Amino acid sequence: MSEHLFYQFNNKLPIAKQAAILTYRIYESSAENIFLFCKDEQQLADFDKVCWNFSSLKFLPHGKDSDPKNTYEKILLSNKKDNLNNAEIIISNIDLEIEFTKSFKKIIYIFQPSGEANIFSQKHQFLLDSGKTSKFHIQNQQDKWQKQ
Repeated sequence: MSEHLFYQFNNKLPIAKQAAILTYRIYESSAENIFLFCKDEQQLADFDKVCWNFSSLKFLPHGKDSDPKNTYEKILLSNKKDNLNNAEIIISNIDLEIEFTKSFKKIIYIFQPSGEANIFSQKHQFLLDSGKTSKFHIQNQQDKWQKQ
């Protein structure tokens, strides 16, 4: 059964930077491939740039769906609904259809209060009402996470 996780970031950093931080934490602690779904080409370029410039001390190895297939990394950035790196974890800042996400072990939605917080709150409640595993976290202004 898939686990759905919702992370509402505070507005201190751009969503691309926050996505990179979260992705790095998952990358460090998990052996599973990660699919970072981008809503469009511009967001893909923003995420790609942040991943390359993530930190002077840390590297976030990643590839894009336009790279040759044999060079796909553990972390793949794409705006196409095609799980090319056979990821078990997907991270997205837009709502995705359950049909597309059902092959992933973890579905992680990231967003800011000014974004689609209401849509994700409703989706979280729908998943709970449907008997699915779903957790909702909000980051406060002190950067601490609070489970809802």
